[in-house]
Parts: sequence; C-alpha cells; structure tokens
Amino acid sequence: MQRVKHFFHTLDEFLASYAKIFGVSIVNPILRHFLFISVYSVIYFIAIYAPEIFGFVVLWIGYIGVLAVGRAWAQNESFRARIAKKLDDANPDNLPDLRITAALAALQMFLLVPMLLQSSHSLFDLFDAPEGSTWKTWGLFGLDLLFRSFLDWSEVYGVHISGVKLDASGGRHLVMFILLSIDYMIVQTVIRIVGINQTIQEGVAVAGKDPEMAFRLGYRATRKLSELASDKSNDDESRIQMIEALGMIGDVKGAPTLVEILSEDKL
Repeated sequence: MQRVKHFFHTLDEFLASYAKIFGVSIVNPILRHFLFISVYSVIYFIAIYAPEIFGFVVLWIGYIGVLAVGRAWAQNESFRARIAKKLDDANPDNLPDLRITAALAALQMFLLVPMLLQSSHSLFDLFDAPEGSTWKTWGLFGLDLLFRSFLDWSEVYGVHISGVKLDASGGRHLVMFILLSIDYMIVQTVIRIVGINQTIQEGVAVAGKDPEMAFRLGYRATRKLSELASDKSNDDESRIQMIEALGMIGDVKGAPTLVEILSEDKL
C-alpha cells in the first residue's frame, strides 16, 4: 500500500513539474496564457506539418500537458485552502490563479483527441474507419467519446455521430484511456469548483468578525466582500470589518465600493 501511495505521489509531482512547460508557474496571467497558447500552437503546427511519427509524439506531449495542468491547478487550490485555514502563511495573490488556464487546457481536448485518434490510426491501423475518412470523421469520433463520458447517455439513446468503430485491442486501450482521462477531468473540475466556492463562502462569512480570514482568500474575496459591505441590512460593525478586509486585500477592483461606502455619514 505504501508503494502505491509513493507511486501516485511521485506521479503527481511529475505532472505538476511537467505543467511548468505550459506556464503554470507564471503569476502574470497575460504572460502565462501567451506561453500556454504559444506552446500548443507549436504542438499543432508540428502535428500537422511534420512527419506523422513526430506529430504523434508531440500530440502525446500536449495531451499529457492537459492532465498536468489539471494536477498543477489541484495543487494550487489545495495550497490556497491551507492558506485560508491558517495552516500556511503566504500571500495567495503571489500565486498564479490557474482557473482560466485549466479551462483553456480542457478545451484543448476538442483538438487533441481527434488528432490523436487520427494519428494513431494512420500509424497503427487501430480502428475500423470508413474509406476516405477526413479530419471531420475523427472530430465526430472524438465527440462520440465525449458523449460517452457524460453517464454514457449516447449508449442509452443510441447516439453515434461518427462512422468509426473499435477494432484492434490497441484502439480499445487508447479509447479507454481517453474516456478515463475525460471522466477524471470532469470529476476534478467539479470538486475544485465546489471547493473554491466553499472556501470563499466560509472565509467571507467570518470576515465580519475576523477580517484576516477574508484577507487570506486574496483578490478572489473582493466581489463577495464588496457585496456584503454595500448591503445596508448588515450591521455597521460587520460592514466596517468587511471594509477593513477589503483594505487589507488591496485589490483596485474594490476601490469604487470603498469610496462609495465610506461616503456614508454613519461609517
């Protein structure tokens, strides 16, 4: 059991380090997304114009990159949660916010999956594909796999939009890996979104008594704090504490709210 834990821990650390190729360690979102898009642009260029075997390799580099970015996001959010719970002392705004980056990575699956399926079949003849199949054929096959990931409702209703069928065992293994990857990404995304919202709600909820808890959420708490601080139905003491929390966070997006609230005579 200990070996299994060690294996998955090592794999997790490898993926998080691998994700740095795609810019996950860059705090500035503009630079991070520029690097991310640039790397995937190079991957797609090589996959289209280079010899098939090189294209096959770089497509796997890109595919593993999607999974790696997801793991880097998970580690990032876990560390933010530890900061919010006072288990670690760090400024969350000094960390990259990988939510959009993870979404961009997930979107790459719409290109990577069909290209990987087509490349694999071209090299290893893994599927029973119709004669004269085009990229559209493989794109529809990729959508078929996506539909299977959503509780397999495509099987229930008999929805199949491509003419590609499973044939060789290698093709079945590849499809199974892709399906597991998609399911993993969906589950991980739902868990992370729920966790992020819960952490923000809990931190902001106690901001009226302990402004530091909201400060530990960083810029993410600005919108919710601004709403609560502007709500005149809240008692003045709580609103003052939330104003203090906004000031501690120092997000310029909260400045208009602060100016408006502080113009009130009773505050």
